[in-house]
Amino acid sequence: MLLIVCVLIPTTVLLIGFAIFESVINHGFSWLSLEAGADLIYVLFYLITVIGAPVLALFLYKRKIRESAALERVENYVQGAIKEKIIHRELKEWEKFFLEEKYKETKNKDYDLDRRAPIFRIQGNLVTLSLVSNEVIKLKEEWNVRGFKMNEENFPDIRYKIFAEGEEVAVEFSPFSKWVWDVYKIVNGKRDWLMQLSNENFGLLKSGQIKVIPRAPYGTHRLEEIKRGDFITFNNMGIGVTVDVEVEYIKHYKTAEDLLKAEGVENVYPQVKSFEEAAHFLNSIENYYKRIQKGGIYAIRVGLLKS
Repeated sequence: MLLIVCVLIPTTVLLIGFAIFESVINHGFSWLSLEAGADLIYVLFYLITVIGAPVLALFLYKRKIRESAALERVENYVQGAIKEKIIHRELKEWEKFFLEEKYKETKNKDYDLDRRAPIFRIQGNLVTLSLVSNEVIKLKEEWNVRGFKMNEENFPDIRYKIFAEGEEVAVEFSPFSKWVWDVYKIVNGKRDWLMQLSNENFGLLKSGQIKVIPRAPYGTHRLEEIKRGDFITFNNMGIGVTVDVEVEYIKHYKTAEDLLKAEGVENVYPQVKSFEEAAHFLNSIENYYKRIQKGGIYAIRVGLLKS
């Protein structure tokens, strides 16, 4: 509503006024002339096509939020508010450090308050406002889960996450700044982890040749929370092609070499020609060597889900 009052209405009045002014200059006050009428029709068509699309997208987004809220109230009445905002876990040390840096950078006290607060979790059906942009209006992508809003300001990874409208997702966030730590899909009551793979490894996994995925800690996932029976959706480096797997087990090793010896090079990197090549490849992934030295490395044994 604020967008309509502050932006759309003034823009519409300005453009119509400009069209009338131009018509007067070009055709005088002969408003019944075909040329003047054509100019006004052109401006109105321009307003409908350029401004109408963002307005319609915003209207539908707000309506979907209201409809979703009505269903959630019924769900809360039947099941209890088990998916509403609840305390989920304590902050990790690196998360405290991140919030401290954000506070120094922005001077926003909410980040400082969040350093001493737990992380909350909310779960519900996703409502999305897709990015709508033209030369007049630009609506940024926004997500909404049970009234909690996410955009590129409090969730920079929104551009990389791939979820469908209406899917059930969980959101982990800090209560004061509303900074989002993670968003993930829930399938049959279990977490569906979202991870990236290179084009080559994606193809090998999809064909069943790769059976073990190595992952170093201190990245975007809390690997220690992955457990047998969880689902993982692997994305082909952000291009939208995915494959779903189920976790058969997850094991922790001290070094990349230990992992390769125990799991078998052929199950981790079937495309390489030697153990040494596989170890070099794994240790040369950006920041992996330092992260492995600090916290070891995880082997995630997966099985393809039947589509």
